[in-house]
Amino acid sequence: MKKINYDQFFFNSLNELKIKGLDRYLKTLIKIDPIKVKYKNKVLLNFSSNDYLGLSQNNTIKRDTIKIIKKYGIGSGSSRLVSGNFDFHEKIENVLAKKKKSDAAIIFNTGYLANYSILSSIFSSNIFKKNPIVFSDKLNHQCIYEGCKNKKINFFRFSS
Repeated sequence: MKKINYDQFFFNSLNELKIKGLDRYLKTLIKIDPIKVKYKNKVLLNFSSNDYLGLSQNNTIKRDTIKIIKKYGIGSGSSRLVSGNFDFHEKIENVLAKKKKSDAAIIFNTGYLANYSILSSIFSSNIFKKNPIVFSDKLNHQCIYEGCKNKKINFFRFSS
């Protein structure tokens, strides 16, 4: 069996991406406010942020988050299903459900996880008599595809 030189393999792979202009790297930004960032001495509007409502800088949320951190620490130590479902999760969900006049609400820690979980749950259920068809713009976030994949659906991506 031929021995693989992994250093050379990764070097060649990365070099090939660079030649094709497909290499990616982290760009260091300086956050000015919820919508503005500084990059290479230019102030830019950040249209790629998930903080489009500016909630990361909301004083009430920051104050309440500090209180929760002081009381509970950082992180649940596990997924909510295993051992991380705390009373404050349920309190927040109850408040949201009441405000939305809904029977219940659930919070997710990311939009990716919300979309993935909801779509995979819907398409794993028996609510569809036939295999559903999903049409998705190729520019939609990957979580849409991930939530639909490996389910009994016909999934089509199109270019807008």
